Amino acid sequence: SMSEAFGRHPHGFYAMMEMLRDWVRVLPLTGEGHAVGAGSTAPNGGMRVGIIQFSGPAPHEAAKTPVGVGSEGSLTGGLGELQQDVDWHEANYIQGATYIETGLNWAG
Repeated sequence: SMSEAFGRHPHGFYAMMEMLRDWVRVLPLTGEGHAVGAGSTAPNGGMRVGIIQFSGPAPHEAAKTPVGVGSEGSLTGGLGELQQDVDWHEANYIQGATYIETGLNWAG
């Protein structure tokens, strides 16, 4: 449960953020920032990642990083942007029920 203590973390969300922070460091990222959009030009391929919280105070709300922070809620292959995204989400944990529909619509 995200609301229960998890190891040394006060709840599972912080444990998940720590895992996500470690995971993006080892991914074969494209190195491209979010501004590239859908037209990746990475010559050797790679991954881009987007982080969105699938919960909110209402069924049709989700949280993504705001304009000027990290990837701004978009896909990115830039490690610096992803690290800013994780930091922002960790500091802005919604702590609500899970509503996945909005987040999946944004990701699509």
